[in-house]
Amino acid sequence: MQPLKIFLSYVSADKKLVGNLKGKLQDTYKFEVFVAHDDIVHSTQFDKSILETLRRIDLFIPVLTNNFHNSCFTNQEIGFVLALNKTVLPLKVESNPQGFISNYQAMVMKDIPETCNKIYSLLLTNIDFAHLRDLAINSLVLALQNSNNFDETNILIKQLRSIPKFSGEQILGIQQACNTNQQVSNRAYQVHQFKVALSKKYHISFAD
Repeated sequence: MQPLKIFLSYVSADKKLVGNLKGKLQDTYKFEVFVAHDDIVHSTQFDKSILETLRRIDLFIPVLTNNFHNSCFTNQEIGFVLALNKTVLPLKVESNPQGFISNYQAMVMKDIPETCNKIYSLLLTNIDFAHLRDLAINSLVLALQNSNNFDETNILIKQLRSIPKFSGEQILGIQQACNTNQQVSNRAYQVHQFKVALSKKYHISFAD
């Protein structure tokens, strides 16, 4: 099951902010997140590494602070992803989208947990991101399999219950999570109701 792959584009001055954002996206939603540092010396090897990564990502998120558009590296990354026809979601921290992405609608960043939740909800519900929906659901199923506590499970189950249809692979993944992860048990709020609904709709059973 393949997770959604995200590239966070930023400048080195915002390393801490972007590191926290990356951690939340990876830990809670199990997205595969790639970041590149603005202070890496520009070279042939750097170009090759960045290009190879940009070719395989699903979603490009430029983190727009006041420093962002002053960097030649971030502007080059934007040019690359537009040439590759990748999906772009600008994240406004301080600055509005400019240049090649000036006509893109930005998501306003507030606190990191809320922002990550908004990104995920957008992937599930916005028609402009419909082509990424299955990958986003894959990531959520992987997150359920790796949930470390009941609170995290409750957040994930709430998201999963809003999804009208799962693929066969996703159902097997959910079934595995419920049967093998002790943090995905009936003691977690809404898990029992979720399993009952899945059993009726997909004619599957669970260990407990």
